[in-house]
Amino acid sequence: MQPMAQAHHAAREEARLLQQDLCAKEPEAQVQHDQHDRIAAVNVHGLWNVPPSPFCWRRSVYALQQELRAKASIVVQNRNPQRAYQSVSAPASAQPQGYIGYNPFKLFTGSGGGTGPSSPTRILFYDKNKPYYGFTNFSNHPIKFEGHIYPTSEHLFQSFKFQGYRPDLARRIRKCSDSPRVAFEEAQRLKPFYRPDWKQVNIEKMDITLWHKFTQHDALKDELLSTGNAELIEDSPYDSFWGVGKDGKGQNQLGKALVRLRRLLRGW
Repeated sequence: MQPMAQAHHAAREEARLLQQDLCAKEPEAQVQHDQHDRIAAVNVHGLWNVPPSPFCWRRSVYALQQELRAKASIVVQNRNPQRAYQSVSAPASAQPQGYIGYNPFKLFTGSGGGTGPSSPTRILFYDKNKPYYGFTNFSNHPIKFEGHIYPTSEHLFQSFKFQGYRPDLARRIRKCSDSPRVAFEEAQRLKPFYRPDWKQVNIEKMDITLWHKFTQHDALKDELLSTGNAELIEDSPYDSFWGVGKDGKGQNQLGKALVRLRRLLRGW
């Protein structure tokens, strides 16, 4: 089978398996597969018209097109709700970056931050009285998630620390106050009751939080897309994980999450 035919076959098979898996949990779920090998799912976990791999399948097919002489193929690495795919035989330079699967938040396995040393712009955000404050989780942008309204994205993110394990505490975070600071402090106070795998899932939960925030507020989404290829940096002197910390050398995971989201929205 030729590489392109393999790609088309893999896409069709994935759409079939995805439809089968989702319908067992979401009776109204629908899976769409077009001639460009793009797969989309709707009515899944409260997300409507979410393209699970909006451009990664296109990247995969492009990689195969560039290496038609190679014995390239797309294979299933693991079959679970975060199923991933990659081009396994083509040279590394032609392989698509990161995960390809119907979870829209599992697109990249690398750092995901900015565009490297050649980035034309670095956008810093943190202070309330400066531009791009909406990129922080403390901005006044309510979010609807699974039928509930969260006053800010900070409320939703903090509640994820307990969802599925202590729903009573997740509810407490949502209702404790309209202030994101209070939600943060309440979650800190309840730290002994965090879900045990929090450190393994916290970045994924941030991705989910930001997805809901920016897709529910068009002005924010437009502002994010208007940043071009700029590196996005949370200039927090207090947080060296989500921000860059006092020395400016922190991990900047929030900025990287926003870059991932920007890439996702452009392919949506």
